[in-house]
Amino acid sequence: MGSSEKMYRSGHSCYANHWEGETRNKYEEIAAEIQHIGNKIDQQGERLINAINKEIRRLLAKCEALR
Repeated sequence: MGSSEKMYRSGHSCYANHWEGETRNKYEEIAAEIQHIGNKIDQQGERLINAINKEIRRLLAKCEALR
């Protein structure tokens, strides 16, 4: 867990539980958006890792063929 996520969780546990009304609604909207963006980042990271691993396998096979 990164420092930004720790700060978010700390703030959430200290303050957000007591918010009501419009403040609470806006907070929930922002929290949902942050979660969505985080999920997209995770998915992109997985795609990048898969592409890198595929390229590594390709290069290793090429090296083996040269031996």
